[in-house]
Amino acid sequence: MEKYAHRYSRDRDRRAANLAYQRPEKLADSFTRIMAACRTLLAPGGVVVVTTRPYRKNGELTDFPGQIAEAGARAGLVQVDRCAALLCAVREGEVVSRTSFFQLIETRRLRKGGWPVHVIQHEDVLVFTNPDPEQHTVDGRAAA
Repeated sequence: MEKYAHRYSRDRDRRAANLAYQRPEKLADSFTRIMAACRTLLAPGGVVVVTTRPYRKNGELTDFPGQIAEAGARAGLVQVDRCAALLCAVREGEVVSRTSFFQLIETRRLRKGGWPVHVIQHEDVLVFTNPDPEQHTVDGRAAA
């Protein structure tokens, strides 16, 4: 049996085809377009949930969850909740880190260079809703 359609895109330009390869300044705009497309599929009151986390580039921490929250607002969605999801497991009653390989490598690289950084141990869970056009909003939040 031959594999097919096993890649994100047939496009050879990774930056155009895969969000993971986009430049940070373009990534927020791409997410706005994604969130706007999600909104067209949602009934009023429908929900979109996004998990994301901050990341480091050249030692600088980027508030990617904040950028996603802004993208949702630009797309016309209303953020109704923001939670933290710990990246861990429980083994024999002990909490054990379950961070990504890339987080570990970046943290080790920065520590070796003298940066006092820690591995990011959580993801933000952002919950958005498609506002009901019948309801008025106050300060960008759905009225009760």
